[in-house]
Amino acid sequence: MLEIEPFRDTVFDHADEKLGWVTAPIIHRDKGKACDIRTGVLLQIANMRFLVTAGHNMIAHGELGRSPEIVMPDKGTPTVPLSNERFWTTKAKAEDLTVCQLTDETVGKLGDRFRYASLSDFMSQHDAQHGRGLYLLYGFPNQMGTSDEDGTKRADTWRYLSCLYERDFSNVENYDPNLHILLEYERKTKNKAGNYVWPHGMSGCGIWFCGHPITHSPFTADHFRLVGIQTAWHKEFEYAKGTWIDVVAIIIWKYFSDARDVMRLHGMEF
Repeated sequence: MLEIEPFRDTVFDHADEKLGWVTAPIIHRDKGKACDIRTGVLLQIANMRFLVTAGHNMIAHGELGRSPEIVMPDKGTPTVPLSNERFWTTKAKAEDLTVCQLTDETVGKLGDRFRYASLSDFMSQHDAQHGRGLYLLYGFPNQMGTSDEDGTKRADTWRYLSCLYERDFSNVENYDPNLHILLEYERKTKNKAGNYVWPHGMSGCGIWFCGHPITHSPFTADHFRLVGIQTAWHKEFEYAKGTWIDVVAIIIWKYFSDARDVMRLHGMEF
């Protein structure tokens, strides 16, 4: 019988080693008070750097003047407001993505506290490995959050290893296999302290393909592949839904033409 625990523990260790650098907690502020924590993934293509997150509520926050802020890893360090960035949020709720190119000023403020995933980390929805391995959600859930003295929300990272959802797809709201990846996420999931941990706050986090305990052993940080951005969770039907990373690539191709030459080198053209 295949033992999953040693593989899981190795994946978790390497997730902190690699994914922790490219995964950012994001907040908005309402009258100075932090609210609506979410997660984002940092990408670099050529000399351009991007933040990708879930799209829901982003337009409403923008209309109210609530610019997103990246929370720095070190307690007491000021957040980095994304005040001068332009945001591309999908009109279709089914896609549910926001992409923005970070300004040089923002990149400078983030400094060496974050790094950036690259196109080499992408794995298309059309890759034959799908269904032959496990997937990792890596982000910042609300249940594992605390607040600084100034009200800045912080959260410990949460790692959830799962498999593709294979139950009744008719229960999945607005499901489109051309847009969405679905994973199992049990509502009775608990952390080591015995507290329930649900994916609220993880919207916008990466969905990473980890491979199989047999075919990807020994597992290393180089095995992680970004396949999607998590956007929703359903408590009753126990699924986490994400948008395929291919959709992110299409958005960048369409709106950031300077990225196309590098994308072509990686076999991408839309």
